[in-house]
Amino acid sequence: MQLEEALNHVESQVQLMAASLTGQDGVPAPDVVSERLRSCMVAFSGLAQNFTPEQFTPALRQRMQVISQTLALQREHLVRMGAITAQQAQVLVPQQRDGHTYGEMASTAAPQGGRAAVSKLYHISG
Repeated sequence: MQLEEALNHVESQVQLMAASLTGQDGVPAPDVVSERLRSCMVAFSGLAQNFTPEQFTPALRQRMQVISQTLALQREHLVRMGAITAQQAQVLVPQQRDGHTYGEMASTAAPQGGRAAVSKLYHISG
């Protein structure tokens, strides 16, 4: 496989990742595309080692820089999405305090119904 063909394949996987991150219909999930992209990059890296620096024309170097910049932007996007998801999860399922997920432990002076209103989240292993 030629270096330019391999670079075309890497570019197509980067474009597929962009489509996946924007949620386009018919595109695999980011985790699937990410694994494909990683495998493609590893293959490209192995192939590139067989070429001399002179074979990397200015056009090929420019394309590789664009790929690198695009991957950096995609990584930043994924980090932001992860932070937003973590914040949303925290709102929906707050961290446990005093062994309870929702609300404070009812005091002993509270009526029995008050204690029943406290929900507890259980973790199922398996």
